[in-house]
Amino acid sequence: MMAWRTYAITITLLACLWQRSFSCLNCCPEDMHWGKWSRWTSWSPTCGTRIRSRGGECLGKRGNPCTHCPTGTGIEVQKDSSLCCPINAVWSVWGAWFGWSKTCGQRSHTRSRKCSGASCRGSTICRGSNTATQTDPKPPCCPVSAVWSVWGTWSVWSKTCGQRSHTRSRKCSGASCRGSTICRGSNTATQTDPKPPCCPVSAVWSVWGTWSVWSKTCGQRSHTRSRICSGHSCGGSNICSGSNSATEFDPKPPCCPVNAVWSAWSAWGAWSASCGQRNHTRSRTCSGAFCRGSTTCRG
Repeated sequence: MMAWRTYAITITLLACLWQRSFSCLNCCPEDMHWGKWSRWTSWSPTCGTRIRSRGGECLGKRGNPCTHCPTGTGIEVQKDSSLCCPINAVWSVWGAWFGWSKTCGQRSHTRSRKCSGASCRGSTICRGSNTATQTDPKPPCCPVSAVWSVWGTWSVWSKTCGQRSHTRSRKCSGASCRGSTICRGSNTATQTDPKPPCCPVSAVWSVWGTWSVWSKTCGQRSHTRSRICSGHSCGGSNICSGSNSATEFDPKPPCCPVNAVWSAWSAWGAWSASCGQRNHTRSRTCSGAFCRGSTTCRG
């Protein structure tokens, strides 16, 4: 068993020495050299500061490949900065917000940014807008003064005929946010009917005229006055109630002078003698004078 192990080790050592001797014959340091360079690789990256490389193969005496050559390097690197890389424009930082568009009510403000920085044929366009608008979520209210509403409809006429009018009204409202609650002008308007229908007017008595002269200068007497029934129009009645004349008796008429008059004759008295020349008499009285009338009777 021991002999077999010794034999195997011997064979291995001999194989190893033979291999080393053969390798030295083809890749001895003094015989190794670099072969032709390979093609250059593509530039990486494609622009800006970029590099490319190529490699060389270490060859032995017989042109056989060897592990490495004692001098030089198997890689050549080349740098280039002649080709700039396209740089697209980019947005700048947003600017500050501008002032509000109004001092109150629905309002907004804006801010802007710039699209710049493009170089080496890069895009000069930035995606999106160069401005931004923001609406005030809680704007201060604007004072709103009250205003008149639309006029209401006209009321019915104040009368069915004759001089008449009707009115309409409106409301002053809508004030908010400390706005004025006063509207200029009136809240009512009045319109007179330019062509009102005529009203039937019945005739009426005029004022009584003056009294006429007394019917007599003294004694039981009267005087009269009259009035006129007129003024009816537009189909009104032409009849007036009552009389168109009035008579008044003098409550204290002046008395009329009455002259005295003879009364009737009395009866004849007896004869003055029973026979012969004789006579008899009779008498009458003068009386009845009144109101300063004559007291004398003729005869």
